[in-house]
Amino acid sequence: MRRRDVSKALIASAAGAGVLPRGAQADVRAPPCYPQTRAESAARVAPTNHAYPPGDLRRYGGDPSGANDSSAAWQAAINCGYAVVPQGCSFKIVTGATKRGQVTIVGFGHSSKLLCDSTFLTVANGTGSFVDNLWLENITAPWIITRNPADWSASIAATLQQSNTVLGYQPTVNDQDIWNSLTHDQQNQQIGATLRFTGAAADITVSRIYGRFVRIDVLDAQYSTVCNCNIRGGKGVWGAINVDNGTNNAQLGVGNRVVGNTVRYASFSGIMFQNNDGPLAEGNIVQYCGESGIKAAIGANSTACIRANIVGNRCDYNYYDGIDLLTQYPANDSTPAYHQAIGNYCYNNGGDGINLDGKYNQCVGNVFFRNHRFGIWCLGSFSSIKDNFCIDNNQARSSRYPEILGGNVDNSITGNFICSGAGANSAAIYAQNRHYIADNHAIGTSFNFGATPTSSTSFLANNVDATTALQVERSFVLSITNNAGTLQHTTCAQAGIAALGKFQSRILNASCKPTNTPTGPDRTRAMAAGWKIGSAATNGIWADTHDQLTAADALLMASIAYNDTGTALTVRPQIAAVEIDGVTRYRLMFQFHSAGVAFALDTTNIRPGHAIQVQFYGKLV
Repeated sequence: MRRRDVSKALIASAAGAGVLPRGAQADVRAPPCYPQTRAESAARVAPTNHAYPPGDLRRYGGDPSGANDSSAAWQAAINCGYAVVPQGCSFKIVTGATKRGQVTIVGFGHSSKLLCDSTFLTVANGTGSFVDNLWLENITAPWIITRNPADWSASIAATLQQSNTVLGYQPTVNDQDIWNSLTHDQQNQQIGATLRFTGAAADITVSRIYGRFVRIDVLDAQYSTVCNCNIRGGKGVWGAINVDNGTNNAQLGVGNRVVGNTVRYASFSGIMFQNNDGPLAEGNIVQYCGESGIKAAIGANSTACIRANIVGNRCDYNYYDGIDLLTQYPANDSTPAYHQAIGNYCYNNGGDGINLDGKYNQCVGNVFFRNHRFGIWCLGSFSSIKDNFCIDNNQARSSRYPEILGGNVDNSITGNFICSGAGANSAAIYAQNRHYIADNHAIGTSFNFGATPTSSTSFLANNVDATTALQVERSFVLSITNNAGTLQHTTCAQAGIAALGKFQSRILNASCKPTNTPTGPDRTRAMAAGWKIGSAATNGIWADTHDQLTAADALLMASIAYNDTGTALTVRPQIAAVEIDGVTRYRLMFQFHSAGVAFALDTTNIRPGHAIQVQFYGKLV
């Protein structure tokens, strides 16, 4: 050790013992002293330890170990309008503080802790308040239940326990399968640290709040923000993050935002809005809650929300719905709602991916994956359901839960992709009334747009499902030949007679091999290799196709490509309904005429060794 370092060590050692070598001077400063501030004087707060700066709870007698009640110190700091929860300190709050007017509370992250079983702070009319970077947690372990998202109907009775560490939530009346078996204390517990703002206010910011069984209630506020929090939610009566302008009706919520938060295991919904115009929920992750992930309250106009912007959130494993945007109960399409749900991801929720009602909504570009009931449940009108991915919803496997319930009337349902998994038994889209429905694609299930083509007043175009495919271009040649006294037919692609190509794939069971052409009663005689000569009108031959529901939009062109019967012929393609072998549907048909007279397709008009060929081009489904 160098001499200078030895000297320093000796001085430090001697200073600690109260003895210094001759000529040495200790670098020892008096502890800091922070005099009483004007805010403290105005609030009549007398610090008990001036060594700590203003706002520090230790300045007012708070116990940083968390062993003793620091309620008085907490109230003193709040009275001054500025509170600091230092790093590495825990303060137990038995009696919550109250404050009217602006307050600022700051911490230093996860190690700046407030411990409380109830509301630790109530701020009235707190315009401009700021709360940031704290850890909040309960003291008493609550009774919780834990649900299994892999089996929403599984019994949860055995999961009821008191715990701070086991993951679950405090049960509510929504948990009907266990509620009546709970004791009075278990039903009425409200354990968890709660931050509460109430009274008309604006520009409140709550950010970077962490902890367990936490609730953030922002009542009656405008232009306020809750952001970047990561909490295990508490109980309450609405949600873990509750932006509530309906309970007190002090003022309509305008410009309120809940952005970038993670909320898990809230007893009710993770994020809740009431009586808000244009609230924003963006970039939140909400999981394992006892009601819905994100909810805009239903009810009378004093609690319902309009123009909610629900953008880019992830809502998984919630007991009810991923996103609940109902404006009324029972749901209806009379209220102008104007909600926008854009780019959200809702996975494996116990109810629906999303609920919608009212008018003028947009549900665009979302992913709804393996939810228990509907992917999209809409009873609204004049709304857009567009470009959503609905993947294997209706995990309940009930025919009552289509992937998309298309609403009451006049909705635009376009560009949605639906893929149903094994065992699916419901419609891809169920929309029975007047809508614009186009460019939707379904795999593993079918659309239901009405029992018959004439029962739907919707505009339907380019919808592809397991039974009703997109109108696509077809080009093939149908040959009818008398082979030694028996009529036979072939269907071949224009690309060549030797191979069956995609251009005639809309003619079911089509074959380029000669097949005897059925005749006889239509109702009881089946088709063969895609065709049958009509019985009522023998100058026509029917094609075996899917139901051509879009007959009005059909593109059909046919011409005689070859004819050596000795009779000049014309051919007319059309779409018409007919019953063949007990199945009635709209089918493609070719009718043959000679000088305006029906030309029967029989062995008299087509003599042995002679043939007719029809070149077809058009669009079929």
